[in-house]
Amino acid sequence: AASQAKSDFLSRLSHELRTPLNAIIGFSQLIQMDPQLPAERRAQLGHVLSAGEHLLSLINQILDISSIESGAQKVATQAVPLAPLLETCVAICRPLAQASAVALEVARPLPGEPDPAAVQVQADPTRLRQVLMNLLSNAVKYNRPQGSVRLAVRQDVTCGEGPNVHVDITDSGIGLAPAQLERLFEPFNRVGAERTVVEGHGLGLAHSRALARSMGGEITVTSQPGQGSCFTLHLQSAGHPTADSRPGRVN
Repeated sequence: AASQAKSDFLSRLSHELRTPLNAIIGFSQLIQMDPQLPAERRAQLGHVLSAGEHLLSLINQILDISSIESGAQKVATQAVPLAPLLETCVAICRPLAQASAVALEVARPLPGEPDPAAVQVQADPTRLRQVLMNLLSNAVKYNRPQGSVRLAVRQDVTCGEGPNVHVDITDSGIGLAPAQLERLFEPFNRVGAERTVVEGHGLGLAHSRALARSMGGEITVTSQPGQGSCFTLHLQSAGHPTADSRPGRVN
């Protein structure tokens, strides 16, 4: 009951905050279009607009989380070919990886292993893209110069209950201590990242896990300080695997 009351409160609060914030952003954009606006005032207004857009993004994520938890947000799952979606997400994140001097690698299957190109999962395509983009961008942002991010797809042979397709995103970053792992998915908790130069507000992973669960999946993580982390997105297959589930090899 307490959890439901919290979700209802966050949902109402988020809706009420978005209305005046949209007005602030809208009028800021209109004022910026004034050709007679001095350059100094234009720059100051740009800061207002940037802060407003950041706050709107934060509110939208709170609203999404509360909607999912309260059951108000319906996720329409369907059979989604995994390979094209992964290719799109990797292509979008590659410039960020290059700018951060991080190698972004995609695993290829060994002979006899399931081909990711043939894997289909039961998911909402838009929501699945959100989750993958968050996990990939985090792996790049919280990495180290000359580090690496490796993406691999595994599929279980046995058709048991629960998710049987696993997307591993492994990074060579700073890693996480056991105490940090315990609080990693708490909203607004950046588990020490707030002391770094990486921007964020501690909602991305909480939001991603809520989305994964709404599609019948889950997100798990293994990590050791100084040795990087592996975030795994578990999804339900929309087909039947034909080979074992060893991860592919990086070319």
